[in-house]
This record gives sequence, C-alpha cells and structure tokens, in this order.
Amino acid sequence: LLMAYVHIAHNCILGSNITIANYSGLSGHVEIEDQAVLGGLTGIHQFCRIGRLAMVGGYSKVIKDIPPFVMADGQPARLFGINARGLRRRDISEKVRMDIKKAYNLFTDSKLNLSQAIEAIKKNIKPGPEIDYLLRFLQNPSRMGILIK
Repeated sequence: LLMAYVHIAHNCILGSNITIANYSGLSGHVEIEDQAVLGGLTGIHQFCRIGRLAMVGGYSKVIKDIPPFVMADGQPARLFGINARGLRRRDISEKVRMDIKKAYNLFTDSKLNLSQAIEAIKKNIKPGPEIDYLLRFLQNPSRMGILIK
C-alpha cells in the first residue's frame, strides 16, 4: 500500500505486503523488505534497507539499515524494541517472539560490537527461520551500516 504523495526514487526494491504512509520518500537504491511499515513523512537515505516486519515511525530520518522485526523512530532513527504486535499479527509464535527479543537485546547491547553480538546470537539462541534470517541481515549490511544502538 503506497499512500498519497509517496516518492520512490530510482533502483528501489519493494517487498510484498508493505505499507508506506503519506509523504514518505525513498532515495535511490533503497530496499524495503516484505511486510515492513513506514509511517508518514519518513525519509530513507539512499542505499538503506528496511528489514522484514520492521516498523518505522512517522517523521523519521533513516540513515542506516533497520533490522527485521524491530521498531524504529526519530531523527535520526533509533531502535525502540521489537515489533511485537506485527509479529503476533503474522502468527509468529510466542517462543519465536521471545527468541527475537533475546537476539534484539544482544545486538543492541552497548557492551558488544556487531560481530560479537552475531556470535552471541549464534551461541545462545536456537536456530530457526526467523533467527537465521535476522543473522543473514546483520551479517550483510548495506554500505550505510546497520542501526543497532
């Protein structure tokens, strides 16, 4: 769903079942993955990626990749937790939601860099489709880097 006055620049890739609210702008080479939601007046910097089932609040300035399954908001955008409501709506089990929350707590831990967080997720959380997907996203950032703190 693309609402009124959404701007999508060149070379963007849009996933399935996304929602982009009014007056949002995507610069060139932006990728929005499946089931992501962007609030109105949101600006996405070129080359950024928005992960699957991520939710970005209205009037946000996104200058780094937003990991899947999280909520982000602000100028510049910051992470505010997992998108629990979106995960429930997509029938993601409570166990998987808890695993995603554990992973989120690890990659946003100020004591760990991204590489250490990835290793901690691999070591401490049982693999599954969502966790494997999250790890692939974290291991393959765009040139803009990943928003983790």
